[in-house]
Amino acid sequence: MTSLPFAMNIVRRFLFLFLLSISTSAFANLPAASPANADRSRILLIPLDDRPPCLQWPVLMAPVAGAEIITPPRGTLGRFLTPGDPDRIVAWLENQDLDTVDAVIVSLDMLAYGGLVASRIHKTGKSQALRRLEAVEKLRRSRPDLPIYGFSIIMRLAPTADGTNDAWRGALERWAELSPQRDASPEMDEQVRNLEERIPPEVLSDYQRTRERNLAVNLAAIRLAETGVLDFLILGQDDAKLRGVHVADREALNRKIQSGDLSGRVALQPGADEVAMLLLARAMRDRVGTTPVIKAVYSSETGRARVAPFEDRPLHETVSLQIAAAGARETFSWEEADLIYYIFASRHEEGIAAAFAETVARGVADGHRAMVADIDTRGNVQGGSEEFTEALLAAGVFPNLYSHASWNTAGNTIGTALPQGILRFLARGDRSETAQARFLLHRLANDYAYHGLVRPEVNRDARERGMNTLRLTPAQTGELEAIILERVTPHFERFQEAFQLPGEPASLRITLPWNRTFEAEIDFTMPENRND
Repeated sequence: MTSLPFAMNIVRRFLFLFLLSISTSAFANLPAASPANADRSRILLIPLDDRPPCLQWPVLMAPVAGAEIITPPRGTLGRFLTPGDPDRIVAWLENQDLDTVDAVIVSLDMLAYGGLVASRIHKTGKSQALRRLEAVEKLRRSRPDLPIYGFSIIMRLAPTADGTNDAWRGALERWAELSPQRDASPEMDEQVRNLEERIPPEVLSDYQRTRERNLAVNLAAIRLAETGVLDFLILGQDDAKLRGVHVADREALNRKIQSGDLSGRVALQPGADEVAMLLLARAMRDRVGTTPVIKAVYSSETGRARVAPFEDRPLHETVSLQIAAAGARETFSWEEADLIYYIFASRHEEGIAAAFAETVARGVADGHRAMVADIDTRGNVQGGSEEFTEALLAAGVFPNLYSHASWNTAGNTIGTALPQGILRFLARGDRSETAQARFLLHRLANDYAYHGLVRPEVNRDARERGMNTLRLTPAQTGELEAIILERVTPHFERFQEAFQLPGEPASLRITLPWNRTFEAEIDFTMPENRND
């Protein structure tokens, strides 16, 4: 029996197409769709930017379920402070053979502005940003049956540290947090006015215009979902706090979602960099036609209820929202669950790391399809917990995990482990053992070895030598890349022994793509597994 939301989606989509066709007569001449390669799903991805989590990781993750990610040329995606080129990306998109494509995942911020960093400044006007979204409508007209998944980011409080705004960047972020409460007391009003005196007037005006423009794009994204142009939309809240100017933006978006009865078609949740991976899981869920059922298990009630750094809600709410956004269903029943999601959020609670690692190991031994998220609840490391990860390594569970992640924010970690586990579950007989092992080994190399162990040491040493680790010169970048490779390699060699691969992973390569240590692009070759 067809569900009412599904039926309404069909009605919205074809009404949208009919209205667009009145002036162009294009609807009657639409090319007939032909089935894509049934042996390998092909998904077009327009990423948020070219950082590893946004570009490299979805490409590495997709083969876990026998899928392939196709992306625009990297040169069109910009680099850090240089925006991507939406016009070239649209031209690339229009040249794709859509008859061979099974789904499209598109960052509306890359189309509108040229990426996440570009979305935080006002170089692109509102009318131009909105006009660029018409490319998605054109895509829908060309393939009415093609699943299209979109995501748009709610602007964070802080501007990007670009080397020119050090004098006022902190004051602007603090103003963005406190200004909505300026009428709460004379003291608060005075504090806000003092902050405004430290911010150049043109900077404050530009910031406010940028937020207004971005909200208009977020609302336009909702309309694309409402009319059926997008099959599903995720509105991700970039780094946030419990209070600030972003709250009013989020509430306005939520009102729009509720008034349009769009809660089943639009998700509003924390996160940004991981969203493409969540939509990859949802796209494969829709293609396979199976909805995974997931039970979350937390290391402690304290951790479950904690609001993690850069988030605006308790951890368990973020987990639940991301489970739903990925197209899965949450359950409290062990018997009903297809996957068990073990959430370690107790780094600073004595004695829990080893005990929870043992809980995971017992679950794996009992046949659980186990996913593991290792959450940094204080934001002072932003990589894997040494005690917890070493306990998992000692238990020998990594080759049998369905997924693992531990990097940056809680939302980043949750939204990386969750889709990998879902893809592994959906793939079943068509899965790639090599891709699965590669992504798990990549998590250990990136999340634990680099972010958890090596990066803090490299940052300390570099700063003692007068380097700014967020803005390195090309020479400093090359020097640190060599040091990082040297320090990560012994850990990598130890990790690869756990997977008992038929041959040796080789050619470990590490670069700092944005000339800073905040992220590293790690790559290595893998021997082909005869089971693939």
